[in-house]
Amino acid sequence: MKNFQTAAVILGLSETALGIVHSLAPLGIPTIGVSHFREIGLFSKYVDFRQLPHPMNELEKFKTSLTKLSGSFDQKPVLFIAADEYLQFYIRQSDFIREHFQVNISSAGIINEINDKARLYDLALKAEVAVPKTLLVTSQTDLEEAKEKVSYPVFVKAQNVTLWRIHVSGSTKGFVADDEARLLQIVTDIVAKGVPVLLQEIIQSADHENVKYCVNIDSEGRTIQEFTLRKIHQYPIHFGIASSAESVHSEELIKLGRKLFSAIDYRGIGSAEFKLDSKSNQLKLVEINTRFWQQNYLSTRCGMNFALGHYLLSTGQAVEEDNQFKRGIKWVNYHLCYQSFLQYKKQGELSFRQWRKDIRGPKTISLYNAKDKRPFIIHIQRTILRELVKILKPSKGK
Repeated sequence: MKNFQTAAVILGLSETALGIVHSLAPLGIPTIGVSHFREIGLFSKYVDFRQLPHPMNELEKFKTSLTKLSGSFDQKPVLFIAADEYLQFYIRQSDFIREHFQVNISSAGIINEINDKARLYDLALKAEVAVPKTLLVTSQTDLEEAKEKVSYPVFVKAQNVTLWRIHVSGSTKGFVADDEARLLQIVTDIVAKGVPVLLQEIIQSADHENVKYCVNIDSEGRTIQEFTLRKIHQYPIHFGIASSAESVHSEELIKLGRKLFSAIDYRGIGSAEFKLDSKSNQLKLVEINTRFWQQNYLSTRCGMNFALGHYLLSTGQAVEEDNQFKRGIKWVNYHLCYQSFLQYKKQGELSFRQWRKDIRGPKTISLYNAKDKRPFIIHIQRTILRELVKILKPSKGK
């Protein structure tokens, strides 16, 4: 019989965290949600919310608060990382985390290597996993050399996601340069801010050819859980996050994911995104996420609870190896999905009828839970308010 008395502390309270909450709390596991601001997850009836200082901007205060939180329990809580700022805290303070919490996670060194996108592509090539042609640019001199080697259009993206989000954009993954003039304009501005960038070949295929391998690996290197999905729509289109996704089964993807994570000696929860290159008919690595992914509740809906798997492994409890899950179940963030539809429609790529057909069928709705409706209601209210502010905001020059 499983022991669910140990508390779960979740760092970050976005929709990613809500997926974890809705996977754990119905089992009777106490869930404590931590954030440095009032994120949507705090409205869950299952969450004991604690607002703590920013993990990077107020490092010592955050450590003190986290120490007190951990010490308030009879036994060390299990830690879940659901946002990048807390992942960066772990990289800098992994010994502190392991002292105060129970975790099943890779070393800070491995995660730091993976988060360096240039280093990640080197690791992938050594593992004989295909990657798009990629060039690192850290200076104007690098840019002058790189501009002669790229093929257009080219995608400009972060080498270090944290630096990019602080100095470039918190929501935009990258920019498309259709010619040399646009490339120089984009990269010169970003490099001047001290942010290294990658110039990457654009993989030519449709958005639904983006697929993801999700895995949970124990401390001995055994693959405990595997789950695969594909994006249906993205926001922003072509270079964004999944606004809708679907569980699928792909032996090719599973074999590729296993080879990649084994080669980098990974532990814990992770996911790798690949995209089919229509020219070479190869799946090419886009990125690895070293924490819980945004659509993690989809796997729970399909019968494979990754949050529970992490909890059990962290507390030393047995988890049966499993890669069986329901196929054809969808995950939809209706707000982002509709925004993506508007962009696809503008480009002449998707009709309203086809969009509705794409997301029809058995599904889980982001932020929504029949027994915990308040986060979804608050989200709708916030969305309406933001749209009203946009409509009522005076135009420039008036």
